[in-house]
Parts: sequence; C-alpha cells; structure tokens
Amino acid sequence: MKLVNSRGRLSKHKLSLWLVALASVATSLVVIPVAPALAAAATHLAITTQPSGAVNDVALTTQPVVELYDGANTTDATDSTTTVTAAIATGTGTLSGTTTVQAVSGVVTFTNLKIVGTAGNFTLSFTSTPALTGVTSNAFALAFGAATASAITTQPSGAVNGVDFTGQPVIRIVDSGGNTVTNSTVNVVATIGSGSGGTLSGTTTVAAIAGVATFTNLRLTGTAGPFTLTFTPTSLTAITSSSFTLTFGTATASAITTQPSGAVSGVDFTGQPVIRIVDANGNTVTNSTVNV
Repeated sequence: MKLVNSRGRLSKHKLSLWLVALASVATSLVVIPVAPALAAAATHLAITTQPSGAVNDVALTTQPVVELYDGANTTDATDSTTTVTAAIATGTGTLSGTTTVQAVSGVVTFTNLKIVGTAGNFTLSFTSTPALTGVTSNAFALAFGAATASAITTQPSGAVNGVDFTGQPVIRIVDSGGNTVTNSTVNVVATIGSGSGGTLSGTTTVAAIAGVATFTNLRLTGTAGPFTLTFTPTSLTAITSSSFTLTFGTATASAITTQPSGAVSGVDFTGQPVIRIVDANGNTVTNSTVNV
C-alpha cells in the first residue's frame, strides 16, 4: 500500500486505512503467559540443628531440627505434610518424647526428645514418610542424671562369726538408667535385712565417694545361718543384698548338749554326756577335733 501520492505527499485517506489495518493485526496477536518455574520436590533430609546437651532422663537442651532438601540442597518450603521420625542409631537406651513430627514449610522441629540409657556416645537417625533419603546425627554424649536409686556392685560374702566379711559390700548411687552418679556423696547405712540372732558391727555408715560407698570392716556376730543386709542411702529407697550364710567362728568354749544321767554303781550311765565345741556365740565348731 502506497502512503504517498504522485506528488510525494502523504495521503490522509490511505494513512487512515493503513492504521486501521495495523490495529487489526495488533488485536489479533495472542499473548502466551509464561508459567512460573515449579519448585523442586524434596529428595533427602538434612540436619540443620544437631542434637546435644543429653542428660539421662532429661529433655535434650538442644533439640534437633531437620529440613526437607531438594537436589540443590534447598529447603522444599511447599512441603507441610511429610513426617520425620527420630530413633536411636547408636548407643544403649530408649528415646522418648514426640519422636514423629510433621514438617511445616519443609522444616521439622523436635521439642522434647530425651534418652534414658547407659551413659556414653549416641547418635540419632531420622527417616521420613513418604520415604526420602534419611540422615544420621553427629555423635553426642549422654551424661548421668539425678540420683534415683542404689545398686549393689559387690555383694557381702565370706561371713564367719565375729570376723570381718571376706567380701565387703560396695554400693553405687545410680540414676534411672543405672549410671553411677559420680557427684553423689550421700551416706549409706547398712543393717541386717533378714536372719535371726545376729548383730552387725563395724563401720555401718559410709559416705559415697564419687557415687560409690565402699564398706571395709562389716562383720556379723550371732547364730549361724542365712542372712541378708539392707543398704539405705540418704533420701533414696533401700536395697537388700543376696542371701549369704554366717558360719561358725573360732572355738572358744564347750557346751554340754546331753547331761550325764542314769548312774548306777558299776554300770554305764544310761544317759551318756555329749559335749560340743563352740564359738563365742554357741555355734558348733564342726571342724574341731580336740580331745575332751
């Protein structure tokens, strides 16, 4: 279409037609919107806050935080449905608290995890539903907790009447996981738990040192037979030993078991005398062969 006439001037009529045609073409253009890039889906778990500050039967002072990462190690903030479960990977104990937590914008925050178990190094593992590649924490130490009970490390044994035990008892002050509470200095009192006719002597009250009470000179004096000892730490529940036997001691005297009787001149007594060799508490010294 020519916009100028033979004299080189612009034709208003033709220009108008040209503008109308151009507008028609412009309105027929189709605008194709460009879709925003889709966020990449999570592929694996990552620990952004490591667990730490573990004391037996107490919530971790630093609770773990796990995020849902895509292949570029970027948090999938669109995911608020995946759940993550924490478990003990290494170490001997039980993990409690809320062990399964749902993600919020790709972030899983644990709040009250705690461990009851044997003091030492632990790691936690984290797995998810739906399944993403899991992750394991750095190692952290579980320390002993508050004293809750006592435990007998060495049972009393070798009890001879009036003589110090050959196996003196040793008592530990422990937490709920059985760990020695090494800062405990409580007193532990030993008494007879069961057995008749006996007296316990020696140093019967011993203070724990680094959580351990070691008795050194306990002994029983009394009637031979089975006994137990009870140990009571200050402000804690008492514990009772295994049964052991008190045996006779050193011969110190004799006792007439059967008095002579039925004496007739020139005839054997009808009741012949019987003599026992005994220790200080009247127990028969069964290994004695002395002449009477």
